[in-house]
Amino acid sequence: MTSSEFERLKQRIAKATDTVSREKGILDNIKERLEKEFELHSIEEADEQISSIEKQIAKDKIKEDELIKKLEEAVDWSKV
Repeated sequence: MTSSEFERLKQRIAKATDTVSREKGILDNIKERLEKEFELHSIEEADEQISSIEKQIAKDKIKEDELIKKLEEAVDWSKV
């Protein structure tokens, strides 16, 4: 390995180290916001919360569809 190759390798390592450090900071910021804003202490807890919310949305959509159907059946739309 020549000295110029070694220097390029050192630069690539330094750049990769900076990128990892920057991305770790972003991840730490996201985790801090999850805890502060939503009282979630891990990504896994956030995933569980998302899943729970999605299930509730699906249930609410079914209920909404049922209510709309009842409303449509109850109203004579030709007179509206």
